[in-house]
Amino acid sequence: MAMSNIRNYGRVHLLIEMLIRFYRVLKEEDKERFKDMLAAYTKQTSGQYIYKLERAEIPRELEKLGEIYHKLHEALRGGYKEIEIFRIFERVYQEHFTVVKNKVTVKKNEKLHS
Repeated sequence: MAMSNIRNYGRVHLLIEMLIRFYRVLKEEDKERFKDMLAAYTKQTSGQYIYKLERAEIPRELEKLGEIYHKLHEALRGGYKEIEIFRIFERVYQEHFTVVKNKVTVKKNEKLHS
């Protein structure tokens, strides 16, 4: 059980860190556009954010992150597809989430690539 919790916290940490790094390269107008949606993550480090998370909050946090990744990917892929950090963001998005009929679901841990 401890390993499962560590894995889940590590996954959330990775997803938040990727969001923060992608946010840093956004154009100012895009930062402003998504500021409210990303504020909880960009006002602190990824470690500080997950430190405050309770174990029971992790599944909902993963779902929330999936929705955010999906919105960012759909809105920004045209303008950022040539940027390296976007390609990494896109890879993380595709490895951790599945979209079926515009509904985002979190992939199970055993299906993740290392």
